[in-house]
Amino acid sequence: MTNKRAALAAVPLSLALLLAACGDDDSADPTTTTTTEATTSSASSSSASSSTSETPPDTAEPTSAPEDGGEAPPPADAEAWAAELVRAWGSGDRDRAGQLAVPEVVEQLFVHADPGGDDWEAAGCDGAAGTIYCTFTSASRGERLATGQPSMPDEATGALQPVSRATFEPVAEDGTDALPYDFERYASQLIRAWGRGDRDEAATYASPAAVDRLFGQYDPGGDDWTVSECGFSMCTFESPSRAMQVVLKTTYGGPYPGEPQAVTSVDFIA
Repeated sequence: MTNKRAALAAVPLSLALLLAACGDDDSADPTTTTTTEATTSSASSSSASSSTSETPPDTAEPTSAPEDGGEAPPPADAEAWAAELVRAWGSGDRDRAGQLAVPEVVEQLFVHADPGGDDWEAAGCDGAAGTIYCTFTSASRGERLATGQPSMPDEATGALQPVSRATFEPVAEDGTDALPYDFERYASQLIRAWGRGDRDEAATYASPAAVDRLFGQYDPGGDDWTVSECGFSMCTFESPSRAMQVVLKTTYGGPYPGEPQAVTSVDFIA
């Protein structure tokens, strides 16, 4: 680009010299020389201005970077969102964790451990009961962390909502997963197993009679059951597509405080 402009700028100068050579030295028009010098100067100035205003592609500022120390953009999906939250907690970054989870969950995480550690491994995400659950395991702690994030975006902004729950579950010494001791989480896992038609998995959380009651009503149960109420020994889920509620009840006992033994009662309410 610069060589082309330099060549164009040289044309008037060559023409002026040619005219001067053809005439008498004393008769050279001073205006011609002045005009030529001005044209050459203008072309050089234009070339320099162009070269300094163009920013090389490899040095351009990234458009997605936060300005003036602002918040980093939220992750694009629930799986990346949960992973970012666990990384922030693991490194002790409470501010970043506060951008990704509700205050109660942030407090719960940092009370459990501060920092959370760097050996949490993602074990996958799935959704049920209006919530996307993502699971992480830590070999050093012998624990499993499950995060819960609403599956429906915020009505006002259309963006994902913050992580609204977190539960820690022990991992058995033989390496197998121990049953959760939070009943809402426990009951939700039963609903998820029933929802996708996994009778064997459902039997992990419910008595044979309760499993038969669930699968006798619907097989599979469906994926739009959401928790509407949950207490110490009873959880209620509802399904808009079926216009029905299911009530799960349980007995308690086991090696961990508050661990549900099994869902023993299932009732459907139209």
